Amino acid sequence: SEQLGDGRLRVIHDSAENVEDYLDGEEVDVLVCSLPFTSLPSRLSHDILAVSRKVLAQNGTMLVLQYSTTVVPYLKEYFFPVARRISPLNLPPAFLFACGKGRPDLTPASYRETRDRQAS
Repeated sequence: SEQLGDGRLRVIHDSAENVEDYLDGEEVDVLVCSLPFTSLPSRLSHDILAVSRKVLAQNGTMLVLQYSTTVVPYLKEYFFPVARRISPLNLPPAFLFACGKGRPDLTPASYRETRDRQAS
């Protein structure tokens, strides 16, 4: 952060599942993630997504960059809504997902029920 002259940037070398340890109870407005969820153990992916949702401000957005849509079911367990954009000029094509925290009264399990009702 010193080289960039921006005190808002902190580079931390640790697992993403520990992000909460570095926020001093603060929530974030935007969380950018390019972790290869399809290559991570399922449990670790779920742990990272759960803590990401927890630290996200109510009106915040988690941006997730992936090279596959395989992560979509994982994202929809923790976030609502989940919007997708594709960057076809990228090689390989990349997917950018904008994930909202959703309503505070919903839990990840009830997101599936809400999503299913809306899809009907």
